[in-house]
Amino acid sequence: MAATLSTVTALRRPLPPTPAVRHRVFISYARKDITWLKRFQDKLAPALSDSLNIWSDQDIAAGQNWHECIEQQLASASAALLLVSDRFLNSSYISSVELPKMLERHQNGGLKIYWVPLTDELYEWTELAPLQPVWPIDQPLKGLSPPKRDDAVKQICKTVVMDAHQLMIVPPPQRESPDGRDPGSASGTSRRRAGAADRRRGALDRL
Repeated sequence: MAATLSTVTALRRPLPPTPAVRHRVFISYARKDITWLKRFQDKLAPALSDSLNIWSDQDIAAGQNWHECIEQQLASASAALLLVSDRFLNSSYISSVELPKMLERHQNGGLKIYWVPLTDELYEWTELAPLQPVWPIDQPLKGLSPPKRDDAVKQICKTVVMDAHQLMIVPPPQRESPDGRDPGSASGTSRRRAGAADRRRGALDRL
């Protein structure tokens, strides 16, 4: 009898929380465009969490191997935000290391690429030509007025965040409770899911 009660007690224990999927956005940019990096970092900041973060080479600590850190982050990122300008296209490191790795992972389905035209360039003759930009090519950000530029950065960041939250949705494990009911149908679970959705919407509204 004791063994039976122990088994029932174990089955009635609440399910552990479903772990969130970690979504990391790798930001690729030319060093001379660091002002643009800061704009995107600042705009994305309110939406960041344990399950959503951004990374750039500015996060490399003193003493770390710069090239190894970049390769590790490129290999583990789920998305890449490319701030593309003439400086970006003329960077030997970006063109020979970062961009080929990102395009390879994208072709294999392991990396989503968002590329942003900062300047008006001949993109039709670059490796980015087959990829749809996240902002219209004929409206490069550097050519916009400050209010329109700020709104463009906001819209781009919102797209990245909303896509990330779609990828972070993980269905909870289904396990039958002792009374035969599906624990996932409980009202408490519904309330928790609704609360999480409200928090995500709140983060997006602050962008």
